[in-house]
Amino acid sequence: QRIFELAPDTFQHHQLEGTQREQLRIHVSSITKTNGLVVKWMDYPENPSIIDPMEQQSDYYDRSKAVFFVCIVYFWDHQLDRVSCVSHTCVTPDMRKRNEQVTLFIQTIFDIYNNKSKAEGYGRIKFLSLWSDNCGDQFKNKYHFGWGSGFLDNEGLLAIFFNYFAPGHGKGLCDSEGGVSKHAVALAALHGSKLISPYDLFKYLKENCLDVSSKTTSALHSPDLGDFHYFKDGEFLNFHPIDLKIDCIDCYHRSEE
Repeated sequence: QRIFELAPDTFQHHQLEGTQREQLRIHVSSITKTNGLVVKWMDYPENPSIIDPMEQQSDYYDRSKAVFFVCIVYFWDHQLDRVSCVSHTCVTPDMRKRNEQVTLFIQTIFDIYNNKSKAEGYGRIKFLSLWSDNCGDQFKNKYHFGWGSGFLDNEGLLAIFFNYFAPGHGKGLCDSEGGVSKHAVALAALHGSKLISPYDLFKYLKENCLDVSSKTTSALHSPDLGDFHYFKDGEFLNFHPIDLKIDCIDCYHRSEE
């Protein structure tokens, strides 16, 4: 078993951000029709508030909220014969942004692409490259690496690459996608749509927001489609991470010469 953590050396923040984004671009550019590589860029954008257009001002602080988790997936689309990009937004009323959420989100979305690849006759995914910030409760901890070790074995992966952006890395496409979704549900609520629960937000987004609006100047970072997934409150309790023992992690530190 080999689990890789890609961690950069210390730079000025603006230099570091450029270096890390370039490494993400290199990983995406490395996807081919035969190497079985899938790249995921993921983050928690700011939580959306559920707005009642008839609410009193005193209700503002009592609004219920939902959690959005955005996962941008890059993969080889055999029908289009090119690299495609799809934005996945996971919606849940569970406000605890912890590792058991992250691992269930990753595994659920991985299954979509792994099953698609096998059904089309191209076999299972071979390499998984994960990009995220370095939050200790969510992405960078012993539970996450323990999950990765078991996941690598269970899914027959050849390697998992864990890549971490440094603190203060700035906003990215995940924040953009989250912002577009939050704006869409807020605007719908203010125009009379009854969106009073996280599930209502999910249903509205699933029915009305599959066309991606947050296009960027780089084609590599522009999703072709959007999709939405709902996870019930308490669903993560059955997915609590196990503290597996890790014998060795190979850490590769990259820097610009």
